[in-house]
Amino acid sequence: MNTNNVQPLATFENLEDPDYFYDYVTQLLDTNLPLDYNELITSKQEIWVTVLLGLSQFMVFPQASETLLWTAFARKVEMVEKWMELIERASTRIVGLYSEPGNLAEEVLTKLLGLSCAFWAWDGHQNCDSATYTPLYMREKTLRVMLIVVRALGDSVTTAPSDRRLWQTLRMFLVECLDVIRDFASGPATLTPSNVKFFKDASLSQSIVSVFEIKLHSPSYFDAFLLSGIEAVSQTLCLPMRSKWFFSDLLRLIPDSTRLLFDFYSSPSCLASPDLRRKLLNRVVMNVIPFYRLHPGFCGPLKALPYRLLQYQLRSPDLQDTEVKVINEAQMVISASRTDIVSALQIVRIEPLERAKAVVLQFICNNIPFMDSETLDATTDIVTAVNLGSHRDKLLSRLESRRNEIITTDVKDSANSIMIWMRKVQALIEDLYVPDHILWSDEEESASEDQFAYMALHRLRKWSQR
Repeated sequence: MNTNNVQPLATFENLEDPDYFYDYVTQLLDTNLPLDYNELITSKQEIWVTVLLGLSQFMVFPQASETLLWTAFARKVEMVEKWMELIERASTRIVGLYSEPGNLAEEVLTKLLGLSCAFWAWDGHQNCDSATYTPLYMREKTLRVMLIVVRALGDSVTTAPSDRRLWQTLRMFLVECLDVIRDFASGPATLTPSNVKFFKDASLSQSIVSVFEIKLHSPSYFDAFLLSGIEAVSQTLCLPMRSKWFFSDLLRLIPDSTRLLFDFYSSPSCLASPDLRRKLLNRVVMNVIPFYRLHPGFCGPLKALPYRLLQYQLRSPDLQDTEVKVINEAQMVISASRTDIVSALQIVRIEPLERAKAVVLQFICNNIPFMDSETLDATTDIVTAVNLGSHRDKLLSRLESRRNEIITTDVKDSANSIMIWMRKVQALIEDLYVPDHILWSDEEESASEDQFAYMALHRLRKWSQR
């Protein structure tokens, strides 16, 4: 099968029609990148770059509006979905695609991030669950395809200038995302449409006539951009890329940037509706989980987020199970501080609603496996002192089980540490006696620390007298 029959586009005129665009890309995929044929393409990369750049210029989605229906753009949605499928297959199967002149990487990354913002804005405007491709599905796919492109750029690490340019392009994209997030989230809110420009300092090809920018039409686009940006950067830094060492300094910026974003979404500066604001906060915390799991040493500013999310959710009269699930999943990885646990106990004491009280109790119980002895003591004192009704005995039982677990662990650790130093002493003495071989008696093997120390000194004395 000849899978490299791609031809340069003669004209872009007809591609504005979603039906023509869809059919063209479908034929391109079926002819050159079929699903059942995984051979890598190693030639005609320059033609592929021309074609993909030409197609990408049509990746602008209509602005979300209360007066328009998502289903009215069903064919446009299919057109974008098909383009993302093409980018996904091309990124994984065309060797050196992004090394060619033309700034394809810059174009694709910017388009994908812009589409992610658009789909999030549409998702917040209306219920589109009946659509074949929902805004949420499309947004998740843009992020997934973006990470595939990121992987293609980040895995190109050689001494070749073209490969060096790839990870430098990726780094520039990540840094600019973080810069915008930190500037916008920590500064006054902007209510007017803005253009966020990328790759301002890049060395672009002379053929590039447009800048790489994302238009933020409204506050909902602004909120979406901040979320999409932090997700793109943090999830990129979780990928096992060959060039990951060139981005290691960015690891320290993620926790504080995430905290700033959480502060913004929970403040009056964010103009999102209460329901949308809760969705944004949930996504911020969910995005933290994989990053925290891989890089816990950098994540001090993130420890308070699950409890802060819980406090925010309790303000809602219709707390959803899906929202509670977010906190539970986060606590599998992120343990709360002693201060937050004590604060949560006070909420249980005064909270009149049983549903809310049960959620807070679950939060406390989720943290018990992480508690040290001091936190256990403080928690037990409060549980004993305050009136928690029928929940009191259950909590005390869980706390006591954790205390016994710590005692057992301490005993094992102590025994292991004793065994370790005794084995080290034995090894040192054996080295001194080389080439003679020492056989340790059963009495020495089962001796207490003091007895073993005495026997070891006796062995050393005998060796010194040889």
